[in-house]
Amino acid sequence: MDSEVAEKPGHWLHWVVAALSLLMAVCLTNLPERAWVFSDTAHYMSVARLLQSGEGISTDLIYYSEQAHLGTLPAPQTVFPPGYPIVAAVIASVSPLDHHDAGRLVCLIAYACIGPLIYLLGTAVGIKPSLSAISSLFWMTFVAGWMPLWCYSTDVLFVALTLASMLCFVEADGHWKGLLVAGLLAACAVTVRYAGVFLGIAYGVIFLLRHRTNLLRSVRDGCFAIGPPLLITLVLFARNRILVGNWKGGNKYAGHELTYVLKKFYHCICEFTGFSLKELQEGKLFCVAQVAFAACLTIAVVVALARHRDAVWRRLTGRMGIILVYAPLSIGLLIVLHARSSSGMTPRLFLPVVPCLLHTIAYLFFKLAENYRQLRIAVCVVATAGLASVLIGQTRCYADFRIRTKRGVVTRQLLREQIDANQTLQQFL
Repeated sequence: MDSEVAEKPGHWLHWVVAALSLLMAVCLTNLPERAWVFSDTAHYMSVARLLQSGEGISTDLIYYSEQAHLGTLPAPQTVFPPGYPIVAAVIASVSPLDHHDAGRLVCLIAYACIGPLIYLLGTAVGIKPSLSAISSLFWMTFVAGWMPLWCYSTDVLFVALTLASMLCFVEADGHWKGLLVAGLLAACAVTVRYAGVFLGIAYGVIFLLRHRTNLLRSVRDGCFAIGPPLLITLVLFARNRILVGNWKGGNKYAGHELTYVLKKFYHCICEFTGFSLKELQEGKLFCVAQVAFAACLTIAVVVALARHRDAVWRRLTGRMGIILVYAPLSIGLLIVLHARSSSGMTPRLFLPVVPCLLHTIAYLFFKLAENYRQLRIAVCVVATAGLASVLIGQTRCYADFRIRTKRGVVTRQLLREQIDANQTLQQFL
């Protein structure tokens, strides 16, 4: 486990993970919740439809003030990057599918790939195949990961591209061809979500840590892995600046107080885990188990930093470095950016860091049990109880989501009944 040579994933578990991931994707896609979509999805599908009709990267859903000020219909789409609608439009153009079904197909394929990618990434960085498989299976239970598939939004495609880039980065072992592929995949992630640039930043941090005494080598390696995402980011921001006079492309309103952002971050954690402070105060067992799990995890981190600094540094500068750097870096940048913008913070924004956190947690608990044999039983009990408590919390998350979904369906049905066939929504309102 301490060796920098990764354990090769030639294990039967990766076939099990791949089969279960594909089965899960197909089952989730065929659930009734697929009728519910995010507002972002409507914008993406609008772009895909207009791309098919030759209107370019534009939208006829004028929602942001920057689009309205242009005075054209359709208006250029600058708020969201164009990667996902371009893929959906291409598939719709070469197949009998419409742009909505093409988007669903893209998300289905991406979700089916995430499970195997989590497993392969875990084994590539040196985590045992059994623990990597547990992380993959645990990902499949996250209701927050189901919602983007039901709503065929960008999140599952973004997670798949991020994991694929990380896997290529790890397997490259410093070779320029592998680093270039990792950089190109990171660039594709940027075209899907602007947050893809975080991955390029993480690569830069890794190179600086590895070659802190050889800046020239850091720059040389960074050109392959960091160059493509940085270049595509600059191109997209330049387009936004030219079209609407703002590099962000829109949504440039006053930011939030940091305390408000941290509170929203806490609510995102609760939605991920099903944790409730009120139920903890009532003594609900699964909430108590989650607190015990978090306490044990904190102890593992403190022990690792206090007593095994050399081992932590080797992990940080070795193959495991990308998953140790990307998660805290992304979380920190998302908190800072949301404090400086008016966009809302939702759990799905943190989906890309979940696989990294799962691998890190699995590795920490394994090393804690391995190095402190007298605590092995206690660590296993706490880890199992924490795993079970989060799974129980997911059932509550699913129930809450079903309630919101039904409300949306009822609201749409009422609107259909109230709006006259010859009446626009503006006239109705």
